[in-house]
Amino acid sequence: MGSCSSCGTAQGSGAIESMPGPDSQRYYDFNRNLKASVSARRVPTSGTIELIENCNFRCVHCYQGMQKHKEVLSAARWKGILDEVCEAGTLWLLITGGDPLLHPEFEEIYEVAIRKGLLVNLFTNGSLVREQHIELFKRFPPFNIEITLYGMDEETYRGVTGTKGSHAKVMEVCRRLVAAKLPLRLKTMAMKQTAPQIAAMKRFVEQELGVPFKFDTKIDPGIYGDDFSHVRIDPSEQVELEERVLGVAREALAQEYRGLWDDRAKLFVKNNLKDYLYYCEAGKASYYIDYRGWVHTCSIGRLWDEALDLSRHSFREIWDVKLPAVVNAKRRNQNAICHDCEYRSSCDVCPATAKLATGDREGRPLYICQVTMQRKLKYLEEQHAAPV
Repeated sequence: MGSCSSCGTAQGSGAIESMPGPDSQRYYDFNRNLKASVSARRVPTSGTIELIENCNFRCVHCYQGMQKHKEVLSAARWKGILDEVCEAGTLWLLITGGDPLLHPEFEEIYEVAIRKGLLVNLFTNGSLVREQHIELFKRFPPFNIEITLYGMDEETYRGVTGTKGSHAKVMEVCRRLVAAKLPLRLKTMAMKQTAPQIAAMKRFVEQELGVPFKFDTKIDPGIYGDDFSHVRIDPSEQVELEERVLGVAREALAQEYRGLWDDRAKLFVKNNLKDYLYYCEAGKASYYIDYRGWVHTCSIGRLWDEALDLSRHSFREIWDVKLPAVVNAKRRNQNAICHDCEYRSSCDVCPATAKLATGDREGRPLYICQVTMQRKLKYLEEQHAAPV
């Protein structure tokens, strides 16, 4: 929970997951320790490729906006890019969009990634999954298939996605993926339209389908300037959802949060990050390649720099020479309020979200700050005030 979006999550990065299980916890620890060990050496172990920006949904909170580009790179071009990133050290690969299944050569690109030995995570809205895709996934199993749910009924689904009949299609696909014993994970965005149904979604996912479920409360502005404050739920309600929907006692959540925050703070101090803008893994252990073949730090940290175009430069040159100037940038504004905040290491603010929300990489996105303060009140101060 509260993890950075540099792993490739499109909209929202504060995912709260239930029913992780011991195997998931062991994998989480392995993943975290490995990335921590390679981050300082800048090994690009985790990457995201955005096969296509276009999508058949028109979600009210989409960080890519409503007017999406439809052009794509060919499978041959993506093969060349995958050769480069694998040689550079990539182990995990997230395939996303838009919806990647809209790419006319999706199946070929997916198979190439699997054959290279990459641990492939696939993000899709689920509505485009057909029988040939399920057969493909059975032949070449992904590490995970992640589908975002947008409600428990057609009205809510249509209200979020702007698409008729999407609820029934996605529910059927989820059941078929479970029946095929494929590694499915389901999630949702906690916003005004979906928040009242998140508890019902959790019951359906865990009890009927028997797969992991998580929800995200962090909705950032769009990369093209869209404002989503009208769908964002109140900070106090975001924090309340963590306790109410997960069904975990406040003391247990407080203990988990304190452990997470302590770990972050130790890494923050150990890596001497106070004077730097970037203190996540973006551009240090992970990267994002958009539908044109341009490299970015993460999905929302778009740099819009032609010097990061893979048709002009090799991935190794971009990673070794061009990105370090971005991710190793030091703070310029000594008076920026977030730099010296005691909760900086535990807050979900970052240069990318700050830039989207305020126009300044060192600005303070108020909606993120408010959530951090609500967590502080609920999980820290209330614990201190509790009777011994």
